[in-house]
Amino acid sequence: MPAWLSRPVLVALFVLPLLAVVLLSTPAWLTWPFLPARRQEVVLAVLDRLVRWTRVAVPRAGGTAEQAVVK
Repeated sequence: MPAWLSRPVLVALFVLPLLAVVLLSTPAWLTWPFLPARRQEVVLAVLDRLVRWTRVAVPRAGGTAEQAVVK
């Protein structure tokens, strides 16, 4: 594989599962306003974990994965 192709392949490997999770969770987001408060908290906790995973898995340019972790 050419060196210039490795970066887009890595980005696709991270983005495709993330896109699948977002698309599969669409029913949860559409019904979220109608859920009880406890269920809304669970959905927000899942979203928070997804955001943290994304920040760790795909570090910002010029930074490392350790710097991207939000505590």
